[in-house]
Amino acid sequence: MSIHRLSLLDTYKVRWDAPTVVRDVVQNFFDAAGSLDQVRIEVDKKKKTVRIEGPTVFALDLLRYLGGTTKSASDLRSAGGFGEGFKICALVLLRDFGVGMEAGAGDWRIRPFLDEVHYEGGILGRELCYAAEHVEPPFPGSTLSLTGVPNRLARRFEQAAELFHDPKNPRLQKPFFVDEGLGIGLYHSPEQNKGEVYYRRQIRSRLSFKHGAALSVAYDDRLTDLDADRDRRHIATTGPILHRLCLRLPDEVLLRLLDHLRRYWAGGNSLLRAAVHAAAERGLKLTTLPKRWLANAPQALRFQERAKRKGFKIALAAFAELGLPSLITHFGAAVVPRPPTEGEQRRIAILAELYHRLTGHAAPRIPLEVQEEPLVNGYGRYNGVFSAPSLAGDFAVGAAAGLAVLACVRGAGKENNGDRLTELIEGALAQSDALDDLRARWEAAELAQTAPEDRLLEVFDDEKHDHPVVQVAVFSVPGLPIDPLLAAIREAARRERVAFRLTLVPILDLHHAHLAACRGLPTVRIHHRDVLTEGAAPRTAFLRRHFAGAAWPTAEALQPPLRQAWIAAFDYRRGRRRRWADQPAWALKGEKAELAYRRRHDTEALARDQQESNIRAAVEARLGARSPGVELLMQQVKRGLEARPAATWPEHLPALLDVWTAPIQAFEAAIVPFTPPPASGGSGAQPLFLMARAIETLAAGASLDDALAELSRGGAAFLTVCAEATDLPIRSDDARSVRGCAQQSFGRAWLASPEPATALACAREVVAEGIRLSGSWQPPPQAEGQRNGFGEALTRHIGAYQPTFIERAFAAVERITPRVRSAMEAARAQGADERGAEEAGFQACAAALHEEADPRGVRLTIVLDAQLRR
Repeated sequence: MSIHRLSLLDTYKVRWDAPTVVRDVVQNFFDAAGSLDQVRIEVDKKKKTVRIEGPTVFALDLLRYLGGTTKSASDLRSAGGFGEGFKICALVLLRDFGVGMEAGAGDWRIRPFLDEVHYEGGILGRELCYAAEHVEPPFPGSTLSLTGVPNRLARRFEQAAELFHDPKNPRLQKPFFVDEGLGIGLYHSPEQNKGEVYYRRQIRSRLSFKHGAALSVAYDDRLTDLDADRDRRHIATTGPILHRLCLRLPDEVLLRLLDHLRRYWAGGNSLLRAAVHAAAERGLKLTTLPKRWLANAPQALRFQERAKRKGFKIALAAFAELGLPSLITHFGAAVVPRPPTEGEQRRIAILAELYHRLTGHAAPRIPLEVQEEPLVNGYGRYNGVFSAPSLAGDFAVGAAAGLAVLACVRGAGKENNGDRLTELIEGALAQSDALDDLRARWEAAELAQTAPEDRLLEVFDDEKHDHPVVQVAVFSVPGLPIDPLLAAIREAARRERVAFRLTLVPILDLHHAHLAACRGLPTVRIHHRDVLTEGAAPRTAFLRRHFAGAAWPTAEALQPPLRQAWIAAFDYRRGRRRRWADQPAWALKGEKAELAYRRRHDTEALARDQQESNIRAAVEARLGARSPGVELLMQQVKRGLEARPAATWPEHLPALLDVWTAPIQAFEAAIVPFTPPPASGGSGAQPLFLMARAIETLAAGASLDDALAELSRGGAAFLTVCAEATDLPIRSDDARSVRGCAQQSFGRAWLASPEPATALACAREVVAEGIRLSGSWQPPPQAEGQRNGFGEALTRHIGAYQPTFIERAFAAVERITPRVRSAMEAARAQGADERGAEEAGFQACAAALHEEADPRGVRLTIVLDAQLRR
């Protein structure tokens, strides 16, 4: 007898459950024999033994080395091939299941066991070893005997046939289609809602069929993309297997599979999607078109509900390539929105001015889409689409329909739709005799009798693939005359035969321009890349002419980036549009505006993002990743680097860190005594506004001692607010809101005033007034557990939440747009041409941007946001 040591300790981090162990043990015999008919499995639960026999003899050396295997890469349908299955199984059976084992083949037999390994410090662990001996006469095949097998493992050996793609598998007895030559199979699953995926002849994953009609699939060949799956337990994604399986199915079987899965046409299913894409790649068409089924389509959301009310069922958009009529084909192009004509734009502008005159403020949004079909029962109003017949009618009809479109929004803000409509009615009643000038302008803005402009959403390529849609974003100050730019974009897309989706992003001040990484105004960004024809750096006012001296690029300059974006948005490997092609995270519109505004990484250029990441890593290395002063130090370092070229910032970063690290660390230690603990009623968050005030004092030229004294003065007053808020006679469930709002109001007052007494008095006054105004929200005493809006009303009164991006946008539009228009009109009155008027508008925007940007407020924005998040 000889001992073979494998240098494999029982501390090796591998954990296999019972099904995995059984599958890997039986797999070696199954691959060698080719089927389970030649593999004999005997299970004796009373004696707790399992014996497996197979017809193949293999060498002992293959079991001694990790990686040793008889399965070559050319053996595409063998399940293993990693040369580790028997070794790991032996380790797991001995260590985790307490099973004794003995294996043999031909004239040799081994008994695996674990032996302790000693070293100078003690016991290193137990090593897997083989006790091998010669056997006479030789056994005609291979065998494996297990003793002390627990019942849960014995049951798995009895059900071992269910783990392999084999005729003896009881779960694969109802074939849907099987072709052993191609190595594929489809079977009706015995479970209504679950099916299995058999890859390389063993079970690898499961499929969900929540509406029934479950199928099990088998693909026996090897996919090179999945060769690295060494653990062989579970495949994370079955997409490649299902796609390759469907590509091998005959045409008639593929169409029969689509019909079998009809109950999933509306919601989709992983197997159905693979079958649809395979059929589309072959150019197949449905032999019989089912009644009352229509394929979805881009831009079809606005009439899906209409189709459902008429009794139609909506299938996946990919079914349109299989001959199923689409929603747009059935309902016609009259419901597809389009850009407005020049005459319609003038009348929309009149409606916006009418809205402002009746209510005293601008409309929540001004849509720029028109549909030919009249709005039915208000349909389309909440999607921001004007009706072409109403715009073409008289002033009364157009004003009634258009004002409703302007007033009603969806998502955030829809709860105020009724209030806005009430304002319009009240304004119309009060000013009914003062609208004659708008009526005259409406009649003067005659609509041109031309065909509506094409939205370029049709499929231009000849292949049967989903067409990519290029995302184009234009960053501009509201009021800038960018109509020629939009016309150039449409002309370039028409020449290149590229479908595009346009997003207008308002830039309200220098801070917004910095977050969006704008190099000039307007900035044209096609798939996250700016369109530039001149590489000069932008000016501070973001008005650098970066289109070779022009205000915007020409159609010829826009064609190359549109073409490149189209190529980038198309996945040639899979033959379809990339999923992210029509889902830009940086699209600032609707209720997603605030989220996209706060997520800087979605709008900044890649270089700026990488630079900030490097700076943050250096700052966190100095202060620690969890330090409350990281954001403050980041602001000081970035402010110090603004005056230096970006290419040399690594040279100046260490010096700036040396200057600011010590003061901020001192400020961190100083605010600890003024941090209210949770037990005292505070939130426990460190008051970063005290540090921000101290940094401002230090940056203004004061000494470090003076800055620390400033922090201490504010901290003492802050603790007074915390203590007073704790003692307020209010309900316990509202106490947290009152305390938080008191601290927040003090923090804002402290940032605005250097006197602790002033900030303290302001906080007391605001909290007292808020409690008085919010008293009406209190529920009666018997409704103690009832939800109430007391805390919400108090918080909104004190102003703990900053105004949303949309609110800031409306305010900036009202301030900036009139100045731009006045400047352009004054230039025209002096005899300037359109180019001169545009130049005057740009200069007015420059002045407005400088006035809108408050450097101190911009610097403190991130500080306040960080405080609220903590």
